[in-house]
Amino acid sequence: MEKSEVLLNSIETYEPQNVEHLTLQNEFVAISVCPDFGGKLTSIKSQVSGIEFLKQPIEEINDIKKPQYGSSFLPPYSFGFDECFPTITSCDYELNGEIIKLPDHGEVWSRKWRVNEQNSSIYVEVEGEQLDYKLTRKITLHKNLILITYVLENTGVTEFEYLWSCHPLLSIEAFDEILLPFQAKEAQIYYSTDEDLERYGSVRWPLPLEDESNCDVIPHADSNFALKIFFHRLAEKKAGLYRKRSDQSIIFDYSNANVDELGIWMNYGGWPLTKPHNENTVALEPTTARTDSLSEAIETGSSRNIKAGQSVSWALKMVIEEGHVAL
Repeated sequence: MEKSEVLLNSIETYEPQNVEHLTLQNEFVAISVCPDFGGKLTSIKSQVSGIEFLKQPIEEINDIKKPQYGSSFLPPYSFGFDECFPTITSCDYELNGEIIKLPDHGEVWSRKWRVNEQNSSIYVEVEGEQLDYKLTRKITLHKNLILITYVLENTGVTEFEYLWSCHPLLSIEAFDEILLPFQAKEAQIYYSTDEDLERYGSVRWPLPLEDESNCDVIPHADSNFALKIFFHRLAEKKAGLYRKRSDQSIIFDYSNANVDELGIWMNYGGWPLTKPHNENTVALEPTTARTDSLSEAIETGSSRNIKAGQSVSWALKMVIEEGHVAL
């Protein structure tokens, strides 16, 4: 066996809630997936430095009550890497004259995903609750590259609208840095705790903060600031986070994801608005629309449509590289 060959560990079960974990590793990276928590990636760890790239829960995952359909995406669930589908924020969606109330962060993050046969990959799938679909995600490792391939299938007799966003909440420390291509000069504001920043207005990148630093360099956790922005049609479809302590970067390559939008969620102690569990994280979110709401995406003509019996596929790459990477 070559050193870079993927090793798939056996499924491990932790008490007291029988929380199932799948782990996949090679000499460069180790990842863990929890099917019981929406197929969430709970860990992306460098085998070289030992640093964890994903935000960890505020308590041990086996002590957290499993989410129920319709749960709010709040602590203790706001950790790791989820999939948001067919919406991010909760909204009403009219289908065939019926109003469907889609839950916060979509249908799939709170569902248990089914584990398919494992070989040298982690292969999980979930079916829709109020819409007829199957979403499949397969994760493989190739040295320092994590490849996630998706297949969405409409299993019903009615076409429907959707949006998709990956939702990786990243672990951050002061002086880490968000990495974007040089073309990323201007973004659209979607949400901010700063009342001077108007929703749907434009802001230059990187945005200066009150302490005269820029928001792409991670401030201390008590900054009490949160911002969600979107970039549209960047020529280089990449984004990353540089971890200063380990001198490593994680790069998200969405050139094969068939999307033109990149959302960035910067939460430097500004959310949730109710204390004490305000968060400190960054999320780099390739997505199909410049909004978190499916209903807004439909209104602006930016939602996706999938016909009955149709299937679509896309892919996302993550690479862990040494040093501060120029995109």
